[in-house]
This record gives sequence, structure tokens and C-alpha cells, in this order.
Amino acid sequence: MGIQPGESLEYVITHALQHESYVGGWFDSVTGLYYFDSTRIFPEDQLNETIQFGIENGQQSICVLSTGENISL
Repeated sequence: MGIQPGESLEYVITHALQHESYVGGWFDSVTGLYYFDSTRIFPEDQLNETIQFGIENGQQSICVLSTGENISL
């Protein structure tokens, strides 16, 4: 769940605390804006499940933490 215009980092933190308590973020070099989101972490052997979750939740990409690779969805 990414932060949308009009929402705040406080909203993202509140959501994260009610779920798995991870907050992620990324910088969009095109717009110059930082985005934060409540994040779910999957084991690396569940890549298919991770991709499906991302698609179902409207994510633009997922990140493989061990390699730093971003996978566009």
C-alpha cells in the first residue's frame, strides 16, 4: 500500500503497526518525490506468491532484498 497524494507517512506507519510493522520507501527520480509504504516481507523461496500478492495489491514492483533486484509487475 503506497502513500497516495493527500495521505501521510503517519497513515503508512499506523497501517504497518497494525500488520507486520515494516515500512519501506523509494525515491522516484522522475518526479523527485519519496514514497513510503507498509511492507510485507516474504521468504525468498516464495517468489511466485510474492508476485501474486503484489499484483493483487496494485504494487508497481517488488524487491528481492538479498540482491537489491527490483521486479516490475
